[in-house]
Amino acid sequence: MDFLNYSQIGMVEEIDGYVSPQEAARRLSVTVRRIHRLVADGSLRCARAGNRVLVRRDDVEARAQEGAAARGRPFSPRRAWAIILLASNRDVPGLDPVTRAKLRKVVAQRDLWSLRSRLRRRAERRELHAHSSDLLRIANTPSVVATGPAAAGDAGLPLMAPEATLELYVDERTAADLEDRYLLRPSRNPNLVLRVLPPEARAWLGDERVAPRVAVALDLAEDLDPRAQQVARDALLRR
Repeated sequence: MDFLNYSQIGMVEEIDGYVSPQEAARRLSVTVRRIHRLVADGSLRCARAGNRVLVRRDDVEARAQEGAAARGRPFSPRRAWAIILLASNRDVPGLDPVTRAKLRKVVAQRDLWSLRSRLRRRAERRELHAHSSDLLRIANTPSVVATGPAAAGDAGLPLMAPEATLELYVDERTAADLEDRYLLRPSRNPNLVLRVLPPEARAWLGDERVAPRVAVALDLAEDLDPRAQQVARDALLRR
């Protein structure tokens, strides 16, 4: 969760990319109580300013665009990654036959663009700042898996953004090691995003250096750049 300067907030309904729960509820035509539930289950990202919780505006807008397709509880990280890998025609070791059949049905019947909010819990997103001289070393760390706009071309998506914020999938141990070694700190203007995976999901990715195309597209869908969002939409609708 981000933290904003309480003195900046007052009673305004929107500031620095965040909106109040009341404004989010108005835009989504739901109750404020429903907004707080969506924050609690990870469907909407938030920041705290004093004793007030504010909601990420782009999350609210994305949910408004999805409409009815956004309804439903978010998938657990394990199920989210099983869906991503099945949609990528990849093996999912350890998945029981009943769950596999159910998730194959989801993949067959729904496009992942309409399910993207339900897949948001695939990883814990940490927005950080690193010294610019350390970014290449961080990117070359063994066991990290590249994603986001900077990795789109390597994932086979038609977007070239070599100067984009570095985004990496990592497990908790690697995240902690990177944070300690490079003195990484939370930032509202990050140049590094770590997407922390549960151990099983990280094991499913094996020795890959770039995330599966579907996963990269889902991460592009969260980017504020309209070009990235369009590439994500095309990829997730077509697969």
